[in-house]
Amino acid sequence: MYNNIIMNITLSMSSRGLVYFPDALQKRLKLKKPGKFTIKLIDDNNILIKPVKDIFSMVGKLKSPTGKKFDLEKFRSEREQNYERL
Repeated sequence: MYNNIIMNITLSMSSRGLVYFPDALQKRLKLKKPGKFTIKLIDDNNILIKPVKDIFSMVGKLKSPTGKKFDLEKFRSEREQNYERL
């Protein structure tokens, strides 16, 4: 099923259910913190974990028509002040 394994890494889960990705895996997959992932249950012994890209991952990829630089931290701060978390 998995003939092309590139890395074999053991992950740890905390008592609170948090899973930690080792630095080598984070670098290999170019993961940024904080991050989101989807997990698909393949069968009783195998899962597939994929990083989820959100709108914030696109910051800096596109050019603004006005030429102004987008300040992500300012945007997040303003949203957190103006909106209640669910």
